[in-house]
Amino acid sequence: GNLNISSGASAHPAFQDTLYVVIYSLLFPVGLAANALALWVFCRRLQPLKNAATVYMTCLATTDLLFVLSLPFRISYHAHRHWMFGEALCKLTSALFYANLYASVLFLTCICADRYLAIAHPLRFPGVRTPCVARLIALGVWVIVALGTVPIYLLDTTNAKLGAAETCFQGFSESDWETLSAVVLTVELVGFIVPLSIMALCSCGIVRALRRVRRDRRQFLHVHKVGRLVVSTLAIFVICFAPYHVEMVFYMLLRRKALRGWASLEQVVRFAQPVTLCLASSNCVLDPLIYYYRARAFRRALTLGA
Repeated sequence: GNLNISSGASAHPAFQDTLYVVIYSLLFPVGLAANALALWVFCRRLQPLKNAATVYMTCLATTDLLFVLSLPFRISYHAHRHWMFGEALCKLTSALFYANLYASVLFLTCICADRYLAIAHPLRFPGVRTPCVARLIALGVWVIVALGTVPIYLLDTTNAKLGAAETCFQGFSESDWETLSAVVLTVELVGFIVPLSIMALCSCGIVRALRRVRRDRRQFLHVHKVGRLVVSTLAIFVICFAPYHVEMVFYMLLRRKALRGWASLEQVVRFAQPVTLCLASSNCVLDPLIYYYRARAFRRALTLGA
């Protein structure tokens, strides 16, 4: 996550640390309350109503909550500019960032695809949208995400010394980046471009479905409501993850020294790195909006529990 910036890769370390402390301090209480409440509703109130979408939303809230619980360590690190929690926690906090990032990407895609199938092909794939199949798909996502974090545990991540301070994930050499470049490009494709394409296709399919049923008011309103869910899911995806993934390509080029001679572009990339990373982290407070504003059963359960 934000711990992988070497001292030479950031033009304004003071700006960077201040930004992280402020943003993470805002995200922590909001994300903790929103995701804990969401999990309580999903597990206690919506158990009888479990469907595929609820399974994916429960997983999304779980991964967001795990990431939120790692934020106090990050806040402390950037406030003191010193990692005091040991190598194991350094690896774990960074793994949680990437696990949350790509679990969120994949579960948002699952939610989008499930809603699209419900509208565009309600009778064609009934077996795909059962809670049992959704749990198997969710298990597959967790396995993929867990395997994806393995390189973090293999890299020499901690305790390069900058003065007297211990650092966390700040010691990647140029040779490390030669290896990491292949990882970055693979992740860009599998973890961003493919999910974005699926979500865009689902959105187009919803629009086509709206055109087909526009004369039937009741059906139109139902499709329109699901369409809003898909569009809001796509909007959260683009706002949180597109800037980070675009910037990551340029950041990789910067670390590979491919931007030499482009001083102004280098400055933009260095400035954008922490900003886009904060945007990516903010998905932990935006995801609950999907549950609350687009799920009538969720709001009803929340009211009953009050």
